[in-house]
Amino acid sequence: TVFSPSGRLYQVEYAMAAARLGHPVVALISPSGQDCVLVSATPSMHSPALVDPASLRPFSQITDTVACAVSGVPGDGLLQVELLRQFAEKHEAEYGVMPSAGQLALQLADHAQRLTQEAETRPLGSSVLIIGPGTSVSTRRHDTSLQLFRVEPTGSLLRCKAGALGQGTQAMESKISQWLDDTEASEQQPTKDELVEAAIACLEVEAKVARTTNSTDASPTKAVHVGHIIPGKRLSWVARRQAKAPWS
Repeated sequence: TVFSPSGRLYQVEYAMAAARLGHPVVALISPSGQDCVLVSATPSMHSPALVDPASLRPFSQITDTVACAVSGVPGDGLLQVELLRQFAEKHEAEYGVMPSAGQLALQLADHAQRLTQEAETRPLGSSVLIIGPGTSVSTRRHDTSLQLFRVEPTGSLLRCKAGALGQGTQAMESKISQWLDDTEASEQQPTKDELVEAAIACLEVEAKVARTTNSTDASPTKAVHVGHIIPGKRLSWVARRQAKAPWS
């Protein structure tokens, strides 16, 4: 990867474009940090009779308390999941405790950034959302509430209140921002069902955009995956259903 005369890294930009072509993913966390819902819609390209549906799930468990969602080039995403698990095992072996979500996100971001510098490698074409207990910003001590981190192919690392990946990210983030404003204004903690409904509503925005802009390539049938995370517990699956896009 080398700089162009205008100061751009085209290979990195191509990797970012590949990540944005992945299946849509939405992650919403309650303001209290006690509930997180992950929702994704993947094309139904395989026969249920031939493929185990569990192998198509877009979310992965990293440790007993940390999970992640990946979107972009499928093979690159699988590699990032494996890297996160290796980072967690190494951290536990060295320090005797499992790493927080933020520590894993930082290691993955460092790895992604190194790939943009080395001649014999290429940037990974997938983005990752990492969810789990983190560290308090004010006290720098372990915090049991859930935190969300986003790692991009550039190596950038962001801590987020909510997140979206894949196709239609801009439209979904606009819907998420509206949901965050409404939630903060109501001063009430959303229930798990309300989080699921809000996340699916964000996916509906992406589906409608896909139908409007490219109706010939948009897959009309999606497998909708819904995962739920609470502090100290493993990722649980709420539902998996078939839906027509746009979902209503």
